[in-house]
Amino acid sequence: MADEIIIGDSMPLDTKVFVCATCGAVALSPNDICEVQGMATKADWCGTPGDRPPRQCVNRIHTLRFYCDRCKRVSVNHEVLCQPVRLKTEPEDQEK
Repeated sequence: MADEIIIGDSMPLDTKVFVCATCGAVALSPNDICEVQGMATKADWCGTPGDRPPRQCVNRIHTLRFYCDRCKRVSVNHEVLCQPVRLKTEPEDQEK
């Protein structure tokens, strides 16, 4: 099954977001990320390939996430991405 691309209106490039210091994800609200590193705007990453691969929340708190199929930026809010795709949730790591 192909990744699910979310269709909808993308927010403008001057949209302010909060950046997570732990994983680099962005969110419209500081309550949606684990550790606020600072603020950015969509223009800071839109159209530029990301340097981090998409991943789940390392604290497993904010697990509903999306990534941009174009730049690979991860976000809690699909509206701030140009080509959002729902990030599949990973099973809990199990010790062997």
